[in-house]
Amino acid sequence: NSLWRIFAGFVNPDFLAGFLVMSIPLAIGAYLAQASRTGRMVLGAAVLLQAAALLLTQSRLGLAALLVALVVLAIGARGSKPAAEHRARNRRRGLLTIGAVIVLLVLVGRPLLRRFVNVGGEGYSATFRLLTWKGSLRQAAANPLLGTGLGSFDTSYPRYADLQYTQHAHNSFVQFAAETGFVGLALFLAGLATLKLTGLRTLARMRREESERLEPRRCVYAGAFAALCAGLFHNLFDSDLYIGANALLFGVVAGIVCAAPQPVASDEQSRGVNRMRNAVLALGCIALIMICSRSLGGRFYAFAAEANLLKGEGRLALEAYAAAIASEPSNPEYLMRRAMLYDLSAQPLEAENDYRAAVKRADIGKTQYRLAKFLTKMTRFQEAVQAYENADKRDPGSSQNLLALAEGYKAVGRQAEAEKLYARMIARYKTVFGSVRALPELVDWEFGVAYVGLAELQIAHDALPDAEQNLREGVGILGEFWRTRNLEMAAVRITPEVRALTSERYRWAMEQWSQLLPTLGKREEGARMEVRLKEFIKERDEDAAKASSEGTRENR
Repeated sequence: NSLWRIFAGFVNPDFLAGFLVMSIPLAIGAYLAQASRTGRMVLGAAVLLQAAALLLTQSRLGLAALLVALVVLAIGARGSKPAAEHRARNRRRGLLTIGAVIVLLVLVGRPLLRRFVNVGGEGYSATFRLLTWKGSLRQAAANPLLGTGLGSFDTSYPRYADLQYTQHAHNSFVQFAAETGFVGLALFLAGLATLKLTGLRTLARMRREESERLEPRRCVYAGAFAALCAGLFHNLFDSDLYIGANALLFGVVAGIVCAAPQPVASDEQSRGVNRMRNAVLALGCIALIMICSRSLGGRFYAFAAEANLLKGEGRLALEAYAAAIASEPSNPEYLMRRAMLYDLSAQPLEAENDYRAAVKRADIGKTQYRLAKFLTKMTRFQEAVQAYENADKRDPGSSQNLLALAEGYKAVGRQAEAEKLYARMIARYKTVFGSVRALPELVDWEFGVAYVGLAELQIAHDALPDAEQNLREGVGILGEFWRTRNLEMAAVRITPEVRALTSERYRWAMEQWSQLLPTLGKREEGARMEVRLKEFIKERDEDAAKASSEGTRENR
């Protein structure tokens, strides 16, 4: 499937590409430095596998970052004057690598070539990034000294956003500015500049020494420096440093660049400065380990809880979640997961206590929304509406929260406010908020539901022409969502709850529209809609039968 972009264990293909643009130069540097034939074969295979994976991510910026790395590597790996046989060997290996990459491009590069050819039709990607950067810079400008806090981007950004939810700023530097302020960004850039200067000085010194003994080390070092440059280039367009695997590999690369052999200090004062520097670095590493160990412990227990749930061990899962909460008390996610488990176990009082504790730990849109969903399930609609309104204040870009709030308004008899909320969503849909999104393959079903919800209220008020127009729009959006239901991306990201909601709203809208059209003198269109409604019901029943059959086979 040439439309599918691989992402392995990462959240999306671009983060996998961000990892590979650093790992490939390291592998090439080690390949060029390897003396044994077996080592060359192993490392050569590693280079080819990673290059093929990068091509299959279809990341155009990933390919551009790799080209940057290859240029830096070529410049860094040459420049000394080893013996003629060493020069010939490096030349053969370099030509062999280039030839292998060309073969890979022919074999698996067609999907990437398609993306390059259709670059004009995929302008949403650049537009989404640019608008996200503008919103992130507004966030930084509003909090210039200390930012909103590391790791807070996805909960703080919605107040400044022109677009829908995004977890990252698609630029590590802009995201650092938003989360740590311009002071934190300046410190980060100063550290990176020191790192780059260290690498350039070390490469220049290695060239001057003209030692055949240092040639393999220079190749490895050039690969690490090229990986550093490629990683920084890719971080201009994606927040790779916020992904654990990418941050770890970047740290390894930076460590290699820093750990290159330096000239021996010429006097006691220089050696004293080096000892002080090493002591400060050691203390910093110890502090980081202590901070990260809390998060690591929380994740360890949370994973244990999920494993126990899969085994049907609810009591052990609750104990594991309690341990996760004790290990990382500032993380509200574990409280909400335990609350969900309490709810499923018919312990509503304990569930509510955990949901409210999560709100106290982190009073953000997500925790308020989860509390509101629980209160709705308990039919405590007045309290639920209050929680939904709190969530809207903290995360005004959440379309799902707005839909839930509209349903809450209707449940407490506030029909006029529900109508205004639907109108607010539809007005937003007609702006860049509705036309530009992170995943263009997925249809924004929430706006289709908003159109249908507004039409339902208008039918109740006998505003039939307006209702017909909104039903037309809602059916169009929900119909497109239904047609894309079998895309791999939709299968990964769309929950069964959303599928059930949208299919029911789609059925209801077509049913109402087919009945409304004849009353407005559009009998032929109404007849066509009746045919489409019957086709949809048949398709839905076939999908349900297929899912039931597959579930039976899996159980067997």
